[in-house]
Order: sequence, then C-alpha cells, then structure tokens
Amino acid sequence: MESLGYKVEEKADGNKTVWVRSWDRRHRMEVEVGYSVYPHSSIIEMTIHPRNRTALSHSFLFWANPAVHCDSAYQVIFPPSVKYVTFRGKNQMTAWPIADSRFNGYDFTGMDISWWKNTHMPSSFFSWDPREDYFAGYDHAKDAGTAWVGNHYVCPGMKYWADGNNPNGAKTNEGLTDADGRYIELMAGFYTDNQPDYSWLQPYETKIGTMIWFPIRELGGLKYANREGTLSYTLEGASLDLRLNTTSPHPEAKLVIRAAGHTVSEQSLRISPAEPRRVTCNLPAGTKETDLDLFLYDEKGNVLLSYRPADHPAPDYDKPEPLKPFAKPADMKSVEELYLAGLRLDQFYNASVDPLPYYQEALKRDPENYDVNLQLGIRAVKAYDWTGAERYFRTAVRRITSHYTRPKDGEALYYLGFTTDWGYNELRIMSYVPNAWNRLAIPLKYFTELPDAAVDLAATFNHARYTGWINLGGPRGPLHGVDSIGFRMRKPIGNPTLEIRSVTLATEDPGDAYLGDRPAVDEFGQSNLVDYPEKARSLEQLKQEWAAEENETVSTAPYNYSRYGGYKQKQVKATGFFRTEKIDGRWWFVDPEGYLFLSVGIDCVNLGGGGNVRDIEHRDGMYKALPPDDIMQQYGRAGRPGRNFPSFGLWNQYRRFGDDFPDKARELVFKRMDKWGLNTIANWSDPQIMQMNRKAFLVPLRDFGIAHDLMGLCDVYTPDFEATIGKNLKAFVEPYKDNPWLIGYFIGNESAW
Repeated sequence: MESLGYKVEEKADGNKTVWVRSWDRRHRMEVEVGYSVYPHSSIIEMTIHPRNRTALSHSFLFWANPAVHCDSAYQVIFPPSVKYVTFRGKNQMTAWPIADSRFNGYDFTGMDISWWKNTHMPSSFFSWDPREDYFAGYDHAKDAGTAWVGNHYVCPGMKYWADGNNPNGAKTNEGLTDADGRYIELMAGFYTDNQPDYSWLQPYETKIGTMIWFPIRELGGLKYANREGTLSYTLEGASLDLRLNTTSPHPEAKLVIRAAGHTVSEQSLRISPAEPRRVTCNLPAGTKETDLDLFLYDEKGNVLLSYRPADHPAPDYDKPEPLKPFAKPADMKSVEELYLAGLRLDQFYNASVDPLPYYQEALKRDPENYDVNLQLGIRAVKAYDWTGAERYFRTAVRRITSHYTRPKDGEALYYLGFTTDWGYNELRIMSYVPNAWNRLAIPLKYFTELPDAAVDLAATFNHARYTGWINLGGPRGPLHGVDSIGFRMRKPIGNPTLEIRSVTLATEDPGDAYLGDRPAVDEFGQSNLVDYPEKARSLEQLKQEWAAEENETVSTAPYNYSRYGGYKQKQVKATGFFRTEKIDGRWWFVDPEGYLFLSVGIDCVNLGGGGNVRDIEHRDGMYKALPPDDIMQQYGRAGRPGRNFPSFGLWNQYRRFGDDFPDKARELVFKRMDKWGLNTIANWSDPQIMQMNRKAFLVPLRDFGIAHDLMGLCDVYTPDFEATIGKNLKAFVEPYKDNPWLIGYFIGNESAW
C-alpha cells in the first residue's frame, strides 16, 4: 500500500469528513474519497470523486469493499427487482435467491445462495439489473446487519463476495491478520455493475457520487431502505408485523398504515438508531400484501419511509444470455463490430486478448475509417508514438471533414491539436471572486501572440484584469476560426463546480465586471460570499479577539531560539554577522552569535498585514464598504494615497489602535512573529520594521543605475557597466553593511537568466 494524501474537514453543523486521495501511476488519474459522519446520525457516507487529470480519455473501475462478519445465520438481501445474479465478466448466470444452475463450477441448483452457509465454492454474486437503491446483509442469529443505500443509476453495482463455507474459504480465512471469524464483502460499484466493467472518463472529466452504510437491527430481514432508515414486515393472514429503523432520532414520528387506500392505523412513536420499533396491526380480512401502503413521517410531516409493495412486483423475464468471447477478427461481419470489439478490449484492459488485430482487420476493409483511426491514434499517444498518432488523427480528420464538412464529432480534431501544435491554444485564468458571477474579457491576441516582455517572468506572463488574471503560458498559433472551447480545472479542491452563463465574441473590449448580486468583500476585507469558522462577523467580535491577544503572553522559549533566531542546540564560530558554513555535509546559515540558523519567515511584512486593493473604480458592487478617504490619505501606501488604493489591513489596524496605530502595529508584528516561531523578515517588507533590528531580515537590491530591458536583463556589455553597478550598489548597501541583523540581499525576482 502506498501512502495516501488526506485531510480532515469539519463543518459548522458538526459533521466531519476524512478525505483521502489516491493517484494512479499508470494513467495519472486520481480519486478523492470522503468518509463522512454526522451528528445524531448512524450513517457513514462515502463521496467518490474520480478525476481524469490528463488530456486523454481513460476508463476506470471503482468498487467499495466493506467487510462484515458472517456465520451460518448470515443472509445477503438484494432488492426485489433482482431475479438473477452473474459472475465476473458476466460469463455465467443463475437465478436469485434460489439458484437454478451450476455457477462458478459448482452445482448450486435448488440452494438458497443468499445464505452464506450455502456458498460451497468461493464466489462472486453480482446482482443483475437492480431497480432499487439499496441492499443489505443480515445476521439472523444476532438480529442485526448492515444496509447500503445509493442511487442505482450512478452506483448500479450490488455484489457480495464470499470465500464461502468450504475448505478453500476456511484456508483463506486462516491467512487473515484478524481472528474475528469468517467474513463476506458487501460490495458496491460506482459507475460499474461487474468486474471488469469499466466506465469512461473523458479528458479532464470528473464524476461524483455518494453511497452510505448504516447498522440495522431487530428487523428480521429487510424490505426497504433509504437514507432515513429501513423497514421490514411479515403478513400472516390479517396480521401485520412491521419493524422499523431510522438513521437519526425522531421523538415524535408518525406511522401511517393503509390497506386498499384506507387508513387502518395511525400512531405517534419515538424512534432512533438506538431505539428501533416494532408495530403489530390487524388488517381488514382479505387484505393482500399489494394492498399495503406504509408511511413514516417526521415531526414536521416530512416523509421518512414510504413503501408500497405493489410498486415492487416480482420480476418476470427470461434469464439473460451469458457473455461470450468475441469471434476472431476475420469472422466478424462489419467494420463497426470490429471497432467496437477493439474498443471494449481497450476499455476493459483485457490482458489475455489483444485488441490490435480487430483494428487492423477493420482498416483492411476501410483504411480511412474515422472511429478506428481515432482509437489507434489515442493508443499511439499513450505509447508516445507521436508520428504514428499524427498520421492516424489526420486520416480521421480527413474522413470527417471531407466535402468541406464541419463535423458533428470533433474528437479527432481535439486530439490532433493535442498531439501537434496545430489548432490548440490555452490560457490559464483565475477569478478574483469565486462563488459569484464575473465577466472576464480575454483579448484574442493572448491566444495568438507571445506576451510582451516585462521586467521579470511573472510580469511577462501574468496579465491582470479587473475580475481575474490571465497566465499566458501554453502554445500559440494562428487563429483562423474556433472549432471548440474547453474548460478544465488543474487542481480542483473540495469538489468545485464551474458554471458558464455565456461566451461571446466582440470586436471591442467589453470590459470586465463583477456581476454578483451582493458584495464579494465585507467591511473587514474578508469574503462576503462564503462562511468559515475563523471568520470575523462583527467589530465587537474583533475587539474581543484583539483584547485577548493583547493580554496574551508570548515567548520564543518553546523554539529555543538565540537572540537572532538561531538554534541554541548547536553553536560554532561567531563572527558578529550572518554567514554560511558547511557542517556535516550540509550548508547552514550561522547567526552572528555562531548558532545554526534555519530561516523561517514570510515576505511583505508591513503594517497593513495585507488587504490592499486597487482599481476600485472598475469594480462596482464588489465591496460592501471601503476604508474612509481621510484615513487612506494619511496612512495609505506610499505614492498611492486615497480612494483608489485602499487597504483593509490598515483600516483594521486603525480600528484597533486609533491614530497612533503605526507604532503599535509594528509591535504587534514582532509579537505575532514570536508566537508563530518566525525568525526572518523576508523580501518586500516595510523598511521601518526591518530597521527596528529585532528580527533577521533580507533586502531586495534596487537602484542599480542601469536600464533594464527584456525581462530584467540589462546590457552587460556597456563600457561603464561594472563601474556603474559598483558605484550604485555601494551607495545602496552602505546603511546596512554594519548591521548584524542583515542576512543578505535579493538580486532580483524571477529573472529570465
């Protein structure tokens, strides 16, 4: 087992989710699975989120395999619509629950194979075509079991696997690490109902689905289940014995029993996962099971359980034919059959049958067949055969664009663009305001032209707009027309969604606009569109938190730092300045007192602490409130005072400390750095804070005295280059040369060289 990425998420209502993420090395796909529990609920919910992170289509298979204890009293209960079960690969069929044939090499005829005691051969039993959203396993000796619920359109797989009640199964069980007795697996499939039975994920596609499990007891079996609970019953003559479970407490639930449309019993009852209920009722003489309507309501009248036996008649259809192997390629009748055979073998990763002969036979009969050439091109890409891939894709494109046709299916055009530089252009876009509508205008020249040079790589490739920024990475080329527009998320977190209202083409820049129906930023500079536990909801709350911080005593003692932030555990030669030294094969900073120093810091340390905004005249409706003009005129960013460059960080500091906030805010910087174990003030920070000489700092070099050209480069062949550099840098570093708190200088940011 490889290590999995994980995180724990807790919501305001108390539910918790453990997310785990697994990566597929073969195809570079991934799956994120969340296991959620809820307050006052007995369910465990699994959220399944597979993602195809690649530009190629791939197939995937997902089964959940929870194991449950079993013995001779254990029964698996598939829903009423299941009349048959099948084996792996759908190559065998038998009736359910009473088998009517041999199955997996054993004659189960006449046996009730829903009971574990009758699994005389290790077997997989896949339900065939279930129409309901539940199944269960039940131990009749313990009068308890486990129910599963999931949307059968998304999660059609309902299966149980058993080593079985046989010597081979017992031997397998002896090899397990636990000593809890025998077990079976109540397996559930997501976009699959068999093994193998792969489903497709298109390039950059994601899917999502959920399924739940919960314990059941004192039911005697199972007739029906949903997220709210389960029910079971027996009907003997006119006597109904009804048993109910719920997954959450309901102190005043209401049970209604109807027969032939007439209410025969209505009663309030208390029910919860810890308190199942059993109700008996005498029905009118002659009542049939199909006359029943059973309802359980919560305190507000919402339906918890609703079951009509008449809606679940016993299925009546002939046993499906088992799957048979494909005929040999030469014996197949049509090119389409050959293509579909090859595609299925590709889709299911059948290691015993090669799909290539089916594709080759198809091309013998139709060399330019679109589907076959497309699939062979995809196979070539996966084999890194770019020349072969281009040949196949161009053949496919030639077929579907013949007679100057704009094709209905553009998949071959997509892959041709992916494989070559022909027709494929990409930009990366980040919205400033998620969870709201924005209009972002994208100049078409960004698709066709290389970006204009700027002082560094970041400024060259990142172009800011008023509602988002655009990164100009990716291929460029001529834009003669638009065949398709695609969107993808490179690293989606938390199952996000993307909604597109409209895409239009304009000859003039229509401008960007925030279109949300409420402000995106609140009066404290926070998101006004999302909620989270740490969010400040009022000035009164902030004042309480500020007061608590003021009263907090902070020390760097837990970090065992020296005066300059070095580690007191190890001391070497002291020089009075920061320096580097290789110790035991590793390079270290050494602080002025000789202690080994690991720089732990942040850049942009300043009074406001962030929250600076600009261009507000182009962002109507985005802000709930803005800092007062007079405060920004007096304390705003140097060279940028006033309304167009407000700072929520400065405004919050002013709210906290009043007119003398600059000095107090600087003290707060050091208190927080001490608390968080930060020992370095890094690049682009407030010079006044650095010059207080209480934390080690770094300085970005400026004022070289030379002209910068392409991406920060300068003409190093200018005759006076060296002298100019020396003169100006000497003047720049003069104030710092004797300062022991200085670690060093940054010479640039993302320089092209």
